[in-house]
Amino acid sequence: VVSTQSTGKKQLELLKKEKEVLQQTLNFEPVKSSEACKEIVTYIKNTPDPIGSPNNTFYTKNCFIEGTLVTLPSGTHKRIELLEPKEEVLTYNLESNSLETGAVVSKSESFTNQLLDIEFEDGSLIVSTVDHPYYVPNKGWCSFRPEETRSKYGTMVFGLEVGDECFAVLVKEDSVERKSKRKRIVKIVEKENKEPVKVMTLMVLPNNNFFANDTLVHNKSFCTVL
Repeated sequence: VVSTQSTGKKQLELLKKEKEVLQQTLNFEPVKSSEACKEIVTYIKNTPDPIGSPNNTFYTKNCFIEGTLVTLPSGTHKRIELLEPKEEVLTYNLESNSLETGAVVSKSESFTNQLLDIEFEDGSLIVSTVDHPYYVPNKGWCSFRPEETRSKYGTMVFGLEVGDECFAVLVKEDSVERKSKRKRIVKIVEKENKEPVKVMTLMVLPNNNFFANDTLVHNKSFCTVL
């Protein structure tokens, strides 16, 4: 039998490790402590009240609208609003240049009047907040309003522009066959909504990214640990 005191001590130790990992996320750095990440993810998957619960909530403002499809390791997709902590999603390791499986740590929601429509050459569309970072090979993490992303999170991003080729994944439904590709942006439209729109994003470990509508995006966020 595990005592409540030892369980609380274990959670506190993991929260400290989580804070170190999140600091790297804030700086857009690769997570260096892979063992710490593995321990956190294992804890999340095996604990009824994982990190990311109401008392340890991740907060974020750069997000995606409901209905955005998140790519799963199987090659299938799931609407972002239906994903929950402990579920697995497809991620990308920028150091080893390989597709990997990541774990959802938390899902956060907010409301905004400002949205961005990004249309790609293949006809696909993604809708997000104006400051959400997308990965553009040979350029780095980019957002439509890089100065806003920098001021909010104190990290370096570049400007997202028409003509940029975003990193994406090509998957086959119900198949493990996966390969990367690039999607060229042909149109960017900033729009102001009269009524606030619910948006959301995920916190994913260990690579701090996921594929939204098959496009690689950062899970940029900040965290308050109580």
